Amino acid sequence: MRDYRKFYIDGSWVEPAGSQTLDVINPATEQVAGVIAVGTAEDVDRAVKAAKKAFDGWAATPPGERARALLRMADLIEERGDEIADLEAADAGLTSGLDPIAASEFDVLIRTLQRTLGITVFMVTHDLDSLKTACDRVAALANGRIVAEGPLAAMLASDDPWVKTYFSGERGRVIEPMDDNNLRQA
Repeated sequence: MRDYRKFYIDGSWVEPAGSQTLDVINPATEQVAGVIAVGTAEDVDRAVKAAKKAFDGWAATPPGERARALLRMADLIEERGDEIADLEAADAGLTSGLDPIAASEFDVLIRTLQRTLGITVFMVTHDLDSLKTACDRVAALANGRIVAEGPLAAMLASDDPWVKTYFSGERGRVIEPMDDNNLRQA
């Protein structure tokens, strides 16, 4: 069983302000897969304060440096891919990418959070439906580098051979970008 009773705030794992916890149940086994801390308003305030403090530095970082940081993040996710997949499977009972209903509900949740909270969401996915419904901008990674970046329309218009194959090749399908008016409302 995994124990996540701390929050990652301002670059460190910190104790939560409160002591309440919540069991995470694996819906496939109905067994406790882990325990997490329940955040309080004080925890949210600390996290928001830290995010605001970090924003100016990140915004002033040159795009190339930000891209390298995001690629490093992608490398770290790939290195821990098996662990992340196990966590997702235990949390959802099945990865949402294999469950189209859960994936669709997740996409709607992401768009709702973006609209209501004005947040930026960084998502790593290969799911074309999620790219269509939940993403304002896409970065296509191939051959160890970003080969195309921009709104979904830019991906569809890209001259890069990998991007063309992915979005309109045998495995992919040509998709048109959606706007907020076309999204299913939560």
